[in-house]
Amino acid sequence: MEALDVLRCTRCDAPLTLADAESVTCASCGAENPVPAAYRELHRARVADQAGRAEAERLLRSLDRPPRMATKVLARTFDQNMFAFLVLYGVPVGLGAIFLGLRADVWIAHAWHYASPDDVPFGYTAIIIFAALFVLAFVPRALGVYANRRVADRAKVLSALAAKPPNVPGSAAQCRMCGAPLAVEPDRIVAVCSYCRAENAVHLETKLVAKAGAVAETIGREVREAAQRDREERMATSRLLRHELARYLVRTVLLGGSFVLACQETPDRKPTTAAIVGIIATAGLFLFFMLRSMMSIDEDAAERRAGNDAPSWIGVVGPLIVLVVLYAVC
Repeated sequence: MEALDVLRCTRCDAPLTLADAESVTCASCGAENPVPAAYRELHRARVADQAGRAEAERLLRSLDRPPRMATKVLARTFDQNMFAFLVLYGVPVGLGAIFLGLRADVWIAHAWHYASPDDVPFGYTAIIIFAALFVLAFVPRALGVYANRRVADRAKVLSALAAKPPNVPGSAAQCRMCGAPLAVEPDRIVAVCSYCRAENAVHLETKLVAKAGAVAETIGREVREAAQRDREERMATSRLLRHELARYLVRTVLLGGSFVLACQETPDRKPTTAAIVGIIATAGLFLFFMLRSMMSIDEDAAERRAGNDAPSWIGVVGPLIVLVVLYAVC
């Protein structure tokens, strides 16, 4: 069927919502307008495509799942700028990791029959300290960034599918692709444009982000394409998560190794040459990683955090609650 121009009101030139009827009423001026046979046939063809619409409804409902509050709280707690994260969480967890390492020495001395905790090789203590840092600080940080990024990516996809609001209150919503008025059936969350066949999401549950104009052009007309894009975004974000965890693991191993080296002593409790090298390496690595983290440009930070509607005070209270729990456990 050949493409037809948007049917417009003969009185005010406003776009008309198609229907399988001899005439339709203009929502803007109330004038009755005849519906040519070609437009009625076009509308019937769109309505008849129930199988495709049912699949689109199923996919959109799977996409339109608001993130759990636990996910948003996790993201708000740990996905902060690096300086705030270190002050509120990183430094206290570091102290807690040291206490955990010292307590572990007591258990190791008892289990492995050392005379006292002081006789436990310091390498064991350092491994426990830095393993605790990785698990309790760096892993939650990476998971927080991942959670925020997934919330933002899902919201962008849904925003790109959403129909445009009507120009006149009470009139039909507009197609996100061509701007034609949509005929929305009761209890449906997908409306197919009678003119360009674009699928439009209506009655979304998820709170949408504002900047989605550029995304709409890349997604295309089908909810299926949006679902595929969401799967690809999820896989890409998972790869970023693995990369981030690997980066943190490398840093932890380097710092832990240099720290163990820095603690080498002679029998008379004097630092060895290797220890001096380790001290310099530990200080240099720490400053390098700290400055690199604080000076690196987090390009999508503002965008991914904007999609999280969890209260901002969680960013301060959340780390404190986590720290209280950790210290109570340790």
